[in-house]
Amino acid sequence: CHIVNYPKPLDECKTRTETQTKVTAKCNVTVSSFEGKAAVKDYTCDTEPASHEILVTKCPDCPSLLPLHDPKGLESVKTALQTL
Repeated sequence: CHIVNYPKPLDECKTRTETQTKVTAKCNVTVSSFEGKAAVKDYTCDTEPASHEILVTKCPDCPSLLPLHDPKGLESVKTALQTL
């Protein structure tokens, strides 16, 4: 939850669902709490794009891009054009 070099307070950060996140990351986060208010003090993350296989495993019903010349995709386009 970082906005151009200005960290937001932790309670103002929105959490994305796994289906909204197309990366995998391993993070170390330091959070401090003072008078009931939590704040992120430091974090480091190793982030990389999630593979198609990982995304399908976590969310099999989520839409995903097909390669441009994928046979199933081409057949779907052909069928759609025939119905018009």
